Amino acid sequence: MPEITETYTDTWGKMVKHMLIKKFANNGEIIYTMHPDFENIEFAELENEPLEETEDISYNEELHFEGVTDIIKKIYNDIKSDLLKVNSNLIFNPQKFYISIRKDKNIAFFLIRRKKIKLVVMNSEEETRKIINHHLVKSLTPGVQKFWNGPSCAIMLENADNLNEVTSLLTMLITKF
Repeated sequence: MPEITETYTDTWGKMVKHMLIKKFANNGEIIYTMHPDFENIEFAELENEPLEETEDISYNEELHFEGVTDIIKKIYNDIKSDLLKVNSNLIFNPQKFYISIRKDKNIAFFLIRRKKIKLVVMNSEEETRKIINHHLVKSLTPGVQKFWNGPSCAIMLENADNLNEVTSLLTMLITKF
């Protein structure tokens, strides 16, 4: 380390902080010590700008609906109210990029855009196309389906017409899971 720090004197001290971790073992019991303590580590400033502190952001539905059309809000609220009538224990779980519908596991994901909703459902494309006739059903690549943790496809919702077929599909998924 001394040779490296001498070679890169300008940037090394700003980019790397030293930490000493010791491991002590006695009769199968292990203790680790760390110096300096993790909460006392001073993080470097990059390019003379202080690092921004991350703050805990509470994601909520209102955050997803900023700047969207009234039709999109109506579509979401209609689907949500219909599904809560079927099962009042459903959780509509807002995250940074989507709002998921959870029972014991995620059933669907609302990706809210300004003029449309991309509803990713945890159902195969073939079965979904049998139920959804009036909305565009999009295929998802195997990599994207792996990201969503299983067979899935996307339903594009741009108007409030024929939402009954979407709610019937989601109701089927609720009873299935």
